[in-house]
Amino acid sequence: MSTEERPLILVVDDNPENLDVIKGTLSEFYSLRMATNGETALRLATTEPPPDLVLLDVMMPGMDGYAVCRRLKADPLTAATPVIFVTALGSEGDELAGLHAGAVDFITKPIVPSVLRARVATHSALVQARRDLEARNHQLARERELIQEIVLRMVRHEAYDGRFLRHATLAPEATSGDILLAAFRPDGAQHVLLGDFTGHGLAAAVGGPLIAELFYGLTRAGHPLAEVLDECNRVLRQRFPVQIFMAAGALEIAPDRRRARCYVMGLPAVLWWRQGREWTHLHARQPPLGITGFDATMAYDTAVGSRDRFYLLTDGLGEAENAAGRPFGQARLEALLAQTVVQDRPLRTLMEAVREYSADGPPTDDMSLVEVAIGTLPSREEGK
Repeated sequence: MSTEERPLILVVDDNPENLDVIKGTLSEFYSLRMATNGETALRLATTEPPPDLVLLDVMMPGMDGYAVCRRLKADPLTAATPVIFVTALGSEGDELAGLHAGAVDFITKPIVPSVLRARVATHSALVQARRDLEARNHQLARERELIQEIVLRMVRHEAYDGRFLRHATLAPEATSGDILLAAFRPDGAQHVLLGDFTGHGLAAAVGGPLIAELFYGLTRAGHPLAEVLDECNRVLRQRFPVQIFMAAGALEIAPDRRRARCYVMGLPAVLWWRQGREWTHLHARQPPLGITGFDATMAYDTAVGSRDRFYLLTDGLGEAENAAGRPFGQARLEALLAQTVVQDRPLRTLMEAVREYSADGPPTDDMSLVEVAIGTLPSREEGK
């Protein structure tokens, strides 16, 4: 092993004889840096390259070993560097004091070379194992970021058409298990789908690109929404494991925007704001896509007016909890949403209310809300 590859050990002892013993015991396999007092030790501990391990005497003039160790642990540059006390103090109280100061081990004098070598070898191996793990985690993080960017680019489909829509999202990770897809058929009918894959984050987001391709491709080809959903269901069942499925709510608005067909598959009830004055709940009539067969007859098919709006939402909104563990709740959600509609406020104000209710903590589940207006949205947020 070259000198550059050897672990570097900082040895701190005010007795030159002890330094000689340690040097004779370890110099064949380790690079050594020597200090005879605490002040010098602290300076050498932050000198490049930093030591991999510190062997530290306790009883020294001026700053003792306990104080040096506490200083090392308080400094972010040296906090992770293992410290082994090498001292003539051998009582249980002395050892506990060293461990409380931040040491990882305690060797008593007089020094037994074989014991010193074994202890140093053990902690050097632990240091290397920790570094290998950190390097691996760093590599995995880079790979995850790359995959995440690929997934995000695939979900942000260029065919998305946000006319008559507003939406808002809160997610614990950049890649969300919630997907929003919207497009118009060649005949002018509008298709909107809000999907919520099991889980959240990257694992939940992997199905999004495939569903997006199916949705936009079939919509562009003029297929009715029932056929689009049936194909999405078939592909999810065929290509994904049983634990991956997608709760969804979907709307098909007729070309003249006088009729709407709504499918609710495992999501909370779609909220229908009728003629600007009351809620109608369109509850789920079949399970999430990817579990069983899709039944097109389970749709809500109704006439709609120009002032009507539909709200599709994932379950994370109503289930958001405050510090006491109480959920935000459906009643509170509907009351705030009604205020948002009547006062023409941005949807993000409702999301902010959910965030405040949950004590400003990060969301633990993906939360999405989509508004589909039958007539023109008055707000400048249209399509946002």
